[in-house]
Amino acid sequence: MSDTQIFLQVIWKVTKYFPLVPLVAIVGLAWLSIDERRSNHARTKRKLRQAQQNFDYANENYLDAAIMDLNAAEERFRAMIREKKRTYPPPNEIGSRKKYLYISIPRKGRNIQDERNRK
Repeated sequence: MSDTQIFLQVIWKVTKYFPLVPLVAIVGLAWLSIDERRSNHARTKRKLRQAQQNFDYANENYLDAAIMDLNAAEERFRAMIREKKRTYPPPNEIGSRKKYLYISIPRKGRNIQDERNRK
């Protein structure tokens, strides 16, 4: 007997002695098919929602807001750099014998060079 004949004989015997088994198998396979379709539908909806969001990001208002945020961040960064340059000495003067005054907020009308020259 070939494998196919053995398989068909087993199916025939199971159907003959246990008539509910094929019915349960058919219902189970139908349930798996429906479940797979649901998951595919949910996956497709997620992809469609993501594609819509990606498309909306190309909106002019979004781009303008992103450019404004970027410019604000650059301005904050430049302000931090200016503050650091004002507060700390240049790297080539660190090893010299001059005394440096490290302040975080300079006084009005004076800068660090004036403070250094007075001492």
